[in-house]
Amino acid sequence: MSANSESGTVTPQDEATLPEVLSPDPDWSSVLISGPAMTGKQSLGVELLATANSAGGQPIAITTADTAEQVRTAYRTAGGEATDNLAVIDCLPGSEGSGDDAWTRAIGSPGDFTGIAMAVSDVFESVSDNRQAGARVLVDNLATSLVYTDIEPLYRFLHALVGRVTANGGAVIATLDTDGTGDAERQALVGLFDTVVEVRRADDATEFRVVGREDVPDHWYRHSSGGDDE
Repeated sequence: MSANSESGTVTPQDEATLPEVLSPDPDWSSVLISGPAMTGKQSLGVELLATANSAGGQPIAITTADTAEQVRTAYRTAGGEATDNLAVIDCLPGSEGSGDDAWTRAIGSPGDFTGIAMAVSDVFESVSDNRQAGARVLVDNLATSLVYTDIEPLYRFLHALVGRVTANGGAVIATLDTDGTGDAERQALVGLFDTVVEVRRADDATEFRVVGREDVPDHWYRHSSGGDDE
């Protein structure tokens, strides 16, 4: 590839989506997408969430900032074949008890990890073993949860979630705004994931790189799908 990993320069032939870089048959089970606010992390995360379709699994989005409708719109834009089977666990403050339907659970707080875990269990119990095996669970955004709770309960929740989902053959994706997140908190969260993706904004475009994996080049790619700036 023509990108220079030392200088961080990116050329047009280095445009890609994150699923393309991680390969269509990914050797990953947990991915943390981190970077400053407004750099396109959600778009990358939703792209990986949409790979549940090719894996024959259940897509689940745990949202702490966007409404269920906004998440479904982003999912459809990223290539989700249909939004009627996308399960959304809405953690927006004040959402508890409102808007529940067959594929939406309203929890009411990004820090209510017991409620979130119960909602994930509820979704898994409603689908087949095959859909559990290919499941993709997106947690967007971990930084919001840290506003409502400390790193310890968030760490325990994620540890349990990653363990449960990956044990069944599924995958967990999470996004993290690095603005205002301490080094110790970031390092603790990074340690939970087998793949880490760094994101930046350059020339009005999202750029990303995969770090710490020998099977994936660590230079910067320009995100070819555009999408949101979150």
